[in-house]
Amino acid sequence: MITETYRGRKLKARKGSEWGTILVTCNGEPVSWPTGSDLRKALDSVKAQIDGIDLERVNGDRWGAHWYAPGSYEMCPEGIHPQERGGQCQHFTCVARRAAAPAQSVTYLPGGCHEHADGEIVTNSECHQPEIEALSDAEAMRRTCDDCGAEPGTECTWSCSSRWT
Repeated sequence: MITETYRGRKLKARKGSEWGTILVTCNGEPVSWPTGSDLRKALDSVKAQIDGIDLERVNGDRWGAHWYAPGSYEMCPEGIHPQERGGQCQHFTCVARRAAAPAQSVTYLPGGCHEHADGEIVTNSECHQPEIEALSDAEAMRRTCDDCGAEPGTECTWSCSSRWT
């Protein structure tokens, strides 16, 4: 049996229970059941897969949580799929659920203001201010409003849903 930590993941390779098989686990979850007798080659194959996964952003639609290093992701609101820290889950069921959710009820008023369903009247930039302040300067520079393309800190030009890309 070979046990080691690779890029924050605990890997283990051992002979499988079936003749001629090798079981490799990543963070305790079985990730391969290759045939053969070379534990090192099987472990190296999983390391190569981890290298490829680390080139992508955290994507719960492609990889399970066990493929990511602890602390490099958070679980989605469902507690099933990994997602980027502070991001949204990319698993198709979570994406569909968000798309089906009712939109925030907003009444737009003259002068760059709008009224939320709770009766609060705010300027469009005030509405986004908590989101803007939560971002680092670099993130704020690359983010725009989903619906109208307005830059952070500026007024939205039409039916803004207060979401940022």
